[in-house]
Amino acid sequence: MTDDRSDLEARAVALRRVVYGTPDGYASAAADELVEVEAALSREPKPVAGAVEWFEPEAPAERGAPQESEEPGVDAPADDEASARPADARRRRRRVLVGVGAAVVVVALASVPLRDLVDPPKGLEIFEQPQSEDDTGLLGYATALGMRSDTLRTLGSAVGYEAWTFRDGEDVCLIVQRDSRSGWGAGCVERSEFEARGIRQLITYDELSGSARPAGLTPGESIELRFGPDSTGIEWTVIEPEQTAAGASRRVWVPPFEFGGAPLTYEEWWSRTTWSRSAEFTDHWP
Repeated sequence: MTDDRSDLEARAVALRRVVYGTPDGYASAAADELVEVEAALSREPKPVAGAVEWFEPEAPAERGAPQESEEPGVDAPADDEASARPADARRRRRRVLVGVGAAVVVVALASVPLRDLVDPPKGLEIFEQPQSEDDTGLLGYATALGMRSDTLRTLGSAVGYEAWTFRDGEDVCLIVQRDSRSGWGAGCVERSEFEARGIRQLITYDELSGSARPAGLTPGESIELRFGPDSTGIEWTVIEPEQTAAGASRRVWVPPFEFGGAPLTYEEWWSRTTWSRSAEFTDHWP
């Protein structure tokens, strides 16, 4: 084994302790360096296990055969010196083979991308991860969510919509926005409902733009966006006209500057939205 390879392997071991043994190690600079070190290891010459020979244990010497002299000052015959201490030689070979085996394991790990060794968080595990810059990219989130803003997490995008999740106490909430003018309303479900079914948001055919509308979607069909306990991000599926995405325990969360910020059921929210078109509701606007 060359000195360069030994140095790379030692560095890789140290970096793995940081990446896999410390909180958020996979998101640190050590993770990027580990990828580079493992790539360099893969380019280094690999020890060949087949080059190490196995030797069968030697048969015990026959009775009466010449033995190594035990008298001081008397040298053993030259033929005996060539085969002396076979057990020590076998032990040395075993140590070499162990070293070759460890090198093969390192090469096998180096061939696996780092991103495949780290499982992304699923469901509620997303809230255990530190908030990143992507999570705080939603305009006005701090004002709208208030004390809940530190729980905001991005779920990615689907069919032209951006999706976000946050916690309102024990409830899990979902924000879906086509653009920054889509409003701040969010659907929420109790934790038990989330763990059983997830949280869903229905997007109708007419609410999907032509470029983002899935091929083959027909008028009357809709898209259901879902974030569930087994999800690593927002998911979507086609919903037939007779199906619905609203669960019985689903409620609508609205920020303080809309409807006073009190939790509403889906039916209450829809009713108030309808009233907002009338002059009567103008008197109730805060």
